[in-house]
Amino acid sequence: MFKEERKREGEMKKVYLVPARGAHPNDLWYSWVKSTLEQAGYVMNVPPMPNPDSPQKAAWLSALQSRLPEVDEDTYLIGHSVGCQAILRFLDGLPPGNRCGGVVLVAGWVRFPNWEGRSQEQKAILEDWLNPPLDLRKVADRSRRFIAIFSDNDEFVPQENWAVCEQELHAKVIVKHAAGHFERRDVLELPDVVAAIAEMSE
Repeated sequence: MFKEERKREGEMKKVYLVPARGAHPNDLWYSWVKSTLEQAGYVMNVPPMPNPDSPQKAAWLSALQSRLPEVDEDTYLIGHSVGCQAILRFLDGLPPGNRCGGVVLVAGWVRFPNWEGRSQEQKAILEDWLNPPLDLRKVADRSRRFIAIFSDNDEFVPQENWAVCEQELHAKVIVKHAAGHFERRDVLELPDVVAAIAEMSE
């Protein structure tokens, strides 16, 4: 999968994973992705985000800006659910000319979340993240590549997001069967994420 392991410090590529709402750095498949990429020579970081049960856009973006002081084409970003929104808005705030090496979006409600069955608190969180609307064609210039991973039965992410990623972010779209929102507690590995990082960093 990896052409070679990157052992010398100057060759190491940095990967940051931004978790989903209510998730922590060691939850779900995050630890497996981290250990797998580290074994391949990447520098991997899953930063804890402030108040993960009620993610506020301003607080999360501030946290990312402090933890990612420099972004270059040896920097790769992985987002899960609201973590995808955080990454897209973080990229939108980069100075012109700055861009990362690649972005993996997992279960990202990039533009169209499912509003049905949401509490007022959840709707307020979605409104906060979705406004003002992002110019995704501009964001597309802030990364060399995008790969978006969806599930065909994700109750939170309508299929309209697939086309948005493909057409506006120029993303490679991968659709998994019956993977839900990629947050089942018994699914501790997600090889598609590792493969996406390997593909983008070759």
